[in-house]
Amino acid sequence: MSTYQNLEPQSSTFMRYLADDATLKKYSMFIVDPVAVRFYDEEDAKDLKPEDIQHLQQFMYAELTKDLSEGGFKLTNKPGPGVARIRIALTNLKESTPALNVLPQSKLTGLGLGQAAAEFEMVDSLTGKQIAAAIESQQGSRAPWALSGLSSWGNAESIMKDWAERITKRLQEAHGMAK
Repeated sequence: MSTYQNLEPQSSTFMRYLADDATLKKYSMFIVDPVAVRFYDEEDAKDLKPEDIQHLQQFMYAELTKDLSEGGFKLTNKPGPGVARIRIALTNLKESTPALNVLPQSKLTGLGLGQAAAEFEMVDSLTGKQIAAAIESQQGSRAPWALSGLSSWGNAESIMKDWAERITKRLQEAHGMAK
């Protein structure tokens, strides 16, 4: 039942479909599938090392499961009533070039910033009915407080942390748990 036909643009880099709060509130347990990586352009894949891909998959999975657990939700591996399955595919990973992130000349160009894009989907674990879906792409930051640009994958990791936090926050809002 995976589809992106319901997606509505939220910005130039973010599209989503989200069921209403009453539907979201039905789900308080989650199965988080292993994070996939997909390349729609093989040129993007050629420079990535398998160990980097594995690291980023594990990083996204760990961030999301941590945030959901700390946010008051239960994780499970068994489908059932009130259980939603979350699927994530990282689709456009670009490594930062830390040396460029400290040069004043590169601040205006975006050169050297890492980036990440992802496809997200949440479905009912029993019926497969789509509850939410999103596609988002983000570029890293050069802000002085964003030390993430000082490591090769720091910008991508920072973006993934943000995604995990936003998913959890939106679910908390639907459950009346938002802080």
